[in-house]
Amino acid sequence: MTDSERNNVEELRRLSVGRMLKVCRLHKKNFDQRISNLGVYENQHHLLMYLEKNANVSQTHLARELNISTAAVTISLKKLEAEGYITRSMDEKDNRYNQVEITQKGRDIIRQSLQIFQEMDRTIFEGFSNEELIQLSGYFERILENLSRQRTQTLGAAAAHPCGAEQFQRRNNVCE
Repeated sequence: MTDSERNNVEELRRLSVGRMLKVCRLHKKNFDQRISNLGVYENQHHLLMYLEKNANVSQTHLARELNISTAAVTISLKKLEAEGYITRSMDEKDNRYNQVEITQKGRDIIRQSLQIFQEMDRTIFEGFSNEELIQLSGYFERILENLSRQRTQTLGAAAAHPCGAEQFQRRNNVCE
């Protein structure tokens, strides 16, 4: 491979990654705008989506599963409860925990948001043939596999690091 070809490949990679990131940002921006018209925000929506599939879970469980702080969960749940999207009740076995459940009003928001997802999907892939969608899906699958493999290798290096895996990761692969 010549230098010119190598530079061209590198430029195509940068361009492709840039376009993927731009697509992700624009998709998120469009979705956030449309979902906020329903009266909920992104984090609240994530909580409702999780509660739709997982009834009667604790706040601690939500924080752990959604990888957000318990404080953020508490704030979001207070707003969702005030708007009637969820109910919270004391756990009968352990008074330290609140059980959280989605209401019909919350389910209605989920139904509306799923319609938004479907509309956005139709718009995004307008003009794509079935074969092109299959091909694109395969490309994304390969990208995900490559990124997962890289992450696994990085985590393996972190575990062997003298600082320990947790500190190594927190410090972006730099030990202080």
